[in-house]
Amino acid sequence: MQRRFVMIAGGTVVLLPFVSLAGCSGEKPPPASGPATPPPAEINQPPAPTAVAETATPAPAPAAPATGAAAAVPTVKLDESDPIAKTLGYRHDATQVDTTRFKVKAGPDGATQFCNNCVQYKEIGNPDWGGCGIFAGKLVAAKGWCSTYARKV
Repeated sequence: MQRRFVMIAGGTVVLLPFVSLAGCSGEKPPPASGPATPPPAEINQPPAPTAVAETATPAPAPAAPATGAAAAVPTVKLDESDPIAKTLGYRHDATQVDTTRFKVKAGPDGATQFCNNCVQYKEIGNPDWGGCGIFAGKLVAAKGWCSTYARKV
């Protein structure tokens, strides 16, 4: 084992000087990456004039969403045929939910699941309708239901 090591190591020591000389072939090394320096003729040249851009009026910043009493109250009732409402199984009347498709509504807890006791429901002062975080800008029925239902704690 030691002989083999000595043979391999010795061969490497013998080749090292030749490998080092291979780098001295007289070729220029590749340019280093970084900012290029202009040739001497361009150093004394005045800079090229730049075009002055017309001053554009900046676009107004979007308004921050209103909160509290100033928040916009939805006025349009969610249509049950809305594609998102259909996908989520929304119904104005929770007793009309397809329980074969939404089994969670068919369970014993399903009888107490209504929009007005869901975390997404936003009361607006109307006992029959309210806002919803899922259906932004639309009114949902207080006694409605959809598959995103999550009980308020």
